[in-house]
Amino acid sequence: MLQGPQVTWGQPDQIHLNHTQTLAFKVYLVFIAFSLLAAGIHFWKSRRTNRPTDTGIEEYNLRLLRSISSLGRWILLNLLIWGLLTCTELRSFLNALSVQRTFGASLFLPLIVDVFQTLTLSLWVILILYITRWFILKRAERIVNPR
Repeated sequence: MLQGPQVTWGQPDQIHLNHTQTLAFKVYLVFIAFSLLAAGIHFWKSRRTNRPTDTGIEEYNLRLLRSISSLGRWILLNLLIWGLLTCTELRSFLNALSVQRTFGASLFLPLIVDVFQTLTLSLWVILILYITRWFILKRAERIVNPR
């Protein structure tokens, strides 16, 4: 009787993928830090002062609207940079594969991990930027339409 390889459940795979982060990913992490810093600064500016007097309401509301539009631009910039980073990594990865003339499903695993790692970071930062923008927008609405 022929016996195949014995497989036991619960043992870790013997494949060890040593993958280092690219320079583009490290630069993207710095950009994410700046995005979070920008969100914090805009949130702090909106909470720094209490309800302004009647003479300063228009100026204060204008500052809040500028913060809202600035955070919207940070959200779009974050998506744009994530897309550019992903396309650049994919192009360089496929160029390296075509030079080596080796293809296989297991070769794409590091690329998929990088893409989803940067996508996850990007979406978390966009969520934080969006929530900050939403809080500032609600504050501007309360100033314009007090209850």
